Amino acid sequence: MQAWRSGRIFLAAGLLLAGCALPVAAQMPPTFVVDPANFIATTALPVVDLPSATIEPTGTAVPTAAPTASATPDVPTATATAQPTATAAPCLNPQGVYVDLLAPAVQLAKPIFTHVYLPPCYLKADGRAYPVLYLLHGMNQTPDIWDQVGLLAVADQLIINGEIPPLVIVMPRVNENGDFAAALAADLVPHIDSVLRTLPERSHRALGGISRGGGWALRSALDSPQLFGALGLHSLAIIWGDDNRITKALNRSVPAALPRFYLDIGANDSLQVSAAWLDGMLSVRNIEHTYLVQPGFHGPAYWRAQLPDYLRWYGSAWGDLPRGP
Repeated sequence: MQAWRSGRIFLAAGLLLAGCALPVAAQMPPTFVVDPANFIATTALPVVDLPSATIEPTGTAVPTAAPTASATPDVPTATATAQPTATAAPCLNPQGVYVDLLAPAVQLAKPIFTHVYLPPCYLKADGRAYPVLYLLHGMNQTPDIWDQVGLLAVADQLIINGEIPPLVIVMPRVNENGDFAAALAADLVPHIDSVLRTLPERSHRALGGISRGGGWALRSALDSPQLFGALGLHSLAIIWGDDNRITKALNRSVPAALPRFYLDIGANDSLQVSAAWLDGMLSVRNIEHTYLVQPGFHGPAYWRAQLPDYLRWYGSAWGDLPRGP
């Protein structure tokens, strides 16, 4: 069964409906390719130049030995027969691609719609597993906010430049009508680990959010510190009434058991009091964290400007992983 849906690939109960994530002018007729590891059908995308990404060849030329004079010139020398060389399987997506999926959620009344970024060459299906970054949108937003701030192009360029390792980025639609933090931990994370090639350890899993999404990320990480090794809170809007919950969680936690924290906010953001309060709570408990106040307001322009630094920070914990697609 194939159908177009919002120009993306849609996966529900193991089925993907294929589309193309490029602008209309760049779309191509779909060419369906199956990833045998996950039964994911997707479209082949044309290569798009990344202006500042330069890839240098890594192979080293091996000089050919000069022919030597034969000690017995009357005896013909044997002629070498060229042996076929093995070629690597082609990379099916030299750029990152988006897929959409529905994750079953026992904790909520309906499945969690989730926007997923797969890094360059993920569809090569060579058995490679990837770290995972979960990013949550703000109130009155959808996962499309990450498209608006340019996530696909920024992630692709940082990966190709070798600044961060290839990673899977999961962008769920936050359900404000239930305990989304519980659903994230109990439903979404296990589902992602079951259908995608991920590194399921805490050390290779990060969580972040913007605005109210930062509030949900904070609640989720403190409720389930065993799941996330890094927590990014961007233009943080703490969920109303969570101050007491946060205080209790920090009081009962051993600092070493908490994720590493990155906290940033615009200098003209009306929610500075929220970020400053958490900075103080972490500081008095000697919990290591990064706290930045930078030029900007509360909105997409600020997040777009900061996105490369966000991704570099998340990726900095994964220095043990190979760079490049």
